[in-house]
Amino acid sequence: MHAYQPQRQPQLPSQPRRKVRRHARQRKVQQSRRNRAVLIELSLQTTVNCALIGVAAAAIANLLPHHLSQQERIDEIRAEVAEAEYRVNVLREDFKQNFDAHESPDLIREHSEKVDVLEKRIIWVEPDAAPAQE
Repeated sequence: MHAYQPQRQPQLPSQPRRKVRRHARQRKVQQSRRNRAVLIELSLQTTVNCALIGVAAAAIANLLPHHLSQQERIDEIRAEVAEAEYRVNVLREDFKQNFDAHESPDLIREHSEKVDVLEKRIIWVEPDAAPAQE
């Protein structure tokens, strides 16, 4: 009957044990050399990165006081600019009032003793509190 029988694999000629062991040792030596090379490379990368971090931290520490003083100076300048803008706005308004054609007669009266010809001056005099004749 047709029973399932596993196929036989052809046997390879047997090699002496020494050669197999020698190749295995060589592979282990090569593997350990590769591992060492990777370890050295990673160590160097870590060292260089730590050095760069240290240099960056030192640079930031040196620049921080300068940055803070510049920010203070900028704040002072902004305050001075705001004050100057306020003064300019006040002077602009004053300028507009002084050179407005419709307001000029009022300004002339306000800043001088001149009176319009059509106007008459009225001077109030207080009567004496005590009667002078008796």
